[in-house]
Amino acid sequence: MMDAGIYTIAVERRNSKMLIGYGDLSVYRHVRKPTLRASNNIVTEDKDSVVFTCYSDAHTIQWLFNGTELQPTERMKLAQDHRRITINPVKREDAGHYQCEASNPISSATSVALELDVKFE
Repeated sequence: MMDAGIYTIAVERRNSKMLIGYGDLSVYRHVRKPTLRASNNIVTEDKDSVVFTCYSDAHTIQWLFNGTELQPTERMKLAQDHRRITINPVKREDAGHYQCEASNPISSATSVALELDVKFE
């Protein structure tokens, strides 16, 4: 991480001409497994809401539902940084396993799945 920054590169050619270039070097660590938390995991249809929060220091967060990419609905609000998703109100079809996948340009890791149990009356 300390090696990240802007570097100057100078190359002396055989004809004594000097070529100078600049480059920005980024250094990444392997992503650690993110932690996923839910505000509650047993909810009642049309009465309750749930907030899932993904804790990670990674650059990018992707949400999974039952092992595939989550397709948000009009009832799902994704935070600007993608680290939280709110479902309000919860419906039966929202029941299942939720995960978040954290990634950067060199690696990714997926959280343990949390099950959302939706009760209905």
